[in-house]
Amino acid sequence: GDGFPPHLASGRNATDSNNGSPPQDDSSWENVKKEDAMPVRWVPDHAESQCSACRSYFGLLRRRHHCRSCGKLFCYYCTDYYHPVRSEQLYEPVRVCKDCYDKLGGYSKATQT
Repeated sequence: GDGFPPHLASGRNATDSNNGSPPQDDSSWENVKKEDAMPVRWVPDHAESQCSACRSYFGLLRRRHHCRSCGKLFCYYCTDYYHPVRSEQLYEPVRVCKDCYDKLGGYSKATQT
């Protein structure tokens, strides 16, 4: 052929060759679990006035930071951990909270020497 899918090359609709049904070939799709396909929902900035870990109040000098793994809000000090989050297709280290850092296989700063 000319390199085009049959339904484009001949000017026919994709349903023409299947008696009005869409193509049945799923070979290009990867099977994934529903929970793996759902992105982490971030807590909106206005929803929290305190850090989820240390409970310090946010303000001009204490900014909000989202953990890229769980989506909760933390202060700078409580998200000073970096790790890839493959479930979110984040393959380079990104900001995460201590709990997520430990769950993702990192080592707590308290245990590092």
